[in-house]
Amino acid sequence: MGLVFTKQISNSSFVLNASDGVRQVSIKNSSASAVNISITGTLPLNGLTSAAMNLAQGDIVTIASDTPIDGLTITSGSASALADIVCTQ
Repeated sequence: MGLVFTKQISNSSFVLNASDGVRQVSIKNSSASAVNISITGTLPLNGLTSAAMNLAQGDIVTIASDTPIDGLTITSGSASALADIVCTQ
């Protein structure tokens, strides 16, 4: 395993691009209340654009790729929406 980056965000967005070199990202919604964290990709597929998926309180998702992840946005829409992010290269 390569280098590890950790960050908690609230009321902000975090964007991953290929230049970051991240090959795996895990996101947990650590909010104490029932607020969502949204995750949106930028890849169009079969003529469709990506749409946000929401992580509910306590949910965790991991996205992994053989090549660096490109065009992923993690958004916390309020100060009470806490997203724990762990990235590896």
